[in-house]
Amino acid sequence: MGKVAILTDSNSGITQAQSKELGVKVIPMPFFIDGEQYFEDINLTQEEFYEKLKQDADISTSQPSIGEMQDAFDELLKEFQKEHGFTDEDMDELVNICDHVVFNSVSQLKKHKARCIEGGVSFGLRVNPEFSTQGDHAIYDPCAPGSRLGVTLKNLKAALKEEPDVLSGMEGIHFHTLCEQNSDDLEATLKAVEEKFS
Repeated sequence: MGKVAILTDSNSGITQAQSKELGVKVIPMPFFIDGEQYFEDINLTQEEFYEKLKQDADISTSQPSIGEMQDAFDELLKEFQKEHGFTDEDMDELVNICDHVVFNSVSQLKKHKARCIEGGVSFGLRVNPEFSTQGDHAIYDPCAPGSRLGVTLKNLKAALKEEPDVLSGMEGIHFHTLCEQNSDDLEATLKAVEEKFS
């Protein structure tokens, strides 16, 4: 499915060629051989590495830097943010393995709800109450301005005006408060959801 990304390093045993076949992002492990830096399966093959070992070269291993990991993660995130929700292929798989699906937009709900109904899968809609409890952690805020996580009240009203029965068949709504937060944050968010969406 297009919603899962796997990021690992070459210690996994997955080569760069295999990574392309598998759709897995593999960060090459760095090595220092006689003071020169190499990257596994980039400018150093496994055969060359073992040959250097036989030659008693001075070899030390390292690990991918934090910057390399962050860059790889950011690259994957950009790639996945280009996708706009579930594809038809995703839904074909999901209705066979899930008993409930939550859509992140009204357009996704409209596009796929018939497939859910046919497959006997309940479905809901993620809402964005535009009520933040994040404080100093705005980077993780699902309700931050510009967040694409969930449908705002304004957008939901516009969708209902255009198609009054757009939510027919829907069994619930989903909203988000971070798990690291306390129950008082959840209570405050729930109150905002009830005020806007009840």
